[in-house]
Amino acid sequence: MPVSTAAIPDTSVFNLDYTHDQLKFRFWDESLTYAVVVGAAAFGLVVGVRGFRFMLVKREATAVLSLPMPRSVLFASRMLACVACVVLGIAIPMAASLVVNIVALDVWAGLFSSWAYVLAGLLVTAGVGCAVGALSCALAGTQAEAGMFGAALLGSVSVAAWGLNAVMQYLLVGNAFGATLYGGAAQVAPALLQALAWLNPVLFFADPAASNMQFIVQHPVYYPVAGSWLLVGAWALAACALAVLAATLVRRRKGERAGIAGLSVPLSVIVGIVIGVAAFGGVFTLMAGLSVPTAIVASFLVFWAVSFVLFRRPLRGSAHMGRTLAVLGGETVVLACVVACL
Repeated sequence: MPVSTAAIPDTSVFNLDYTHDQLKFRFWDESLTYAVVVGAAAFGLVVGVRGFRFMLVKREATAVLSLPMPRSVLFASRMLACVACVVLGIAIPMAASLVVNIVALDVWAGLFSSWAYVLAGLLVTAGVGCAVGALSCALAGTQAEAGMFGAALLGSVSVAAWGLNAVMQYLLVGNAFGATLYGGAAQVAPALLQALAWLNPVLFFADPAASNMQFIVQHPVYYPVAGSWLLVGAWALAACALAVLAATLVRRRKGERAGIAGLSVPLSVIVGIVIGVAAFGGVFTLMAGLSVPTAIVASFLVFWAVSFVLFRRPLRGSAHMGRTLAVLGGETVVLACVVACL
């Protein structure tokens, strides 16, 4: 953050030719907003998985879970350590960026309130990722599985919105989501991914962050407008709810699950669905410009292939093939209904 704020000469807050005495503060380069928000969520996920990885390693699970300590206390101590790590990891660069802004541009009205709002939003974003990481460890058997579970849970809304929007652009007559005017100079309406950002555990703070991470004086607006705390507060409650759910699962978890993959069938199916839908949307986007019918067929084929490979392990057993085909059939019916409705 402070590097993009002051270390790049052409766009540095110390460069008067860039600020024109109109830029009053900027916490990072505006082109990095999505990277900062996604990075905060990823950082929280990694911290959460690292904090609770002891449940996924046989030797560590045996040693830690045998301590004369209630599991609720164990979870609380680990979660507090994760929260401290998240706060330090985000607050330190934000504080450095604040100091750089004060030194370069002095203090403008709304600087500290905007800084506090952006900091809180990033902390909540990372907190959601951290809670999801802890939840994933409570359900997974291995570290790789926990990472995949967490990434799938955090990315599920993004993948669904992006994939649906990709299909809508070619099959839904009059679709406005993500459509642009001739020449691409202006967008008719935000893409579905942006329109549903408030429901997205990764991107819910992207637009508020973009609106509050900098302020440029433009007549007749001379002072920044305060951001809404309602969305931040709602997602903070969601993070707390996820943490409570993770604590409940940790208390009920059996130590013997450590190091054994494929025991959580529902989450494994979710991972397969998210990756399969992403593959479907990617293939459709690449091929729809050439031929929409061909793109639909190719997308379904890739979706079936990816899903079949990913479902082989979690749906193993004597009825493996039947269960795999049943899940694939259900997914296919849902996707086909979506495509047919468009």
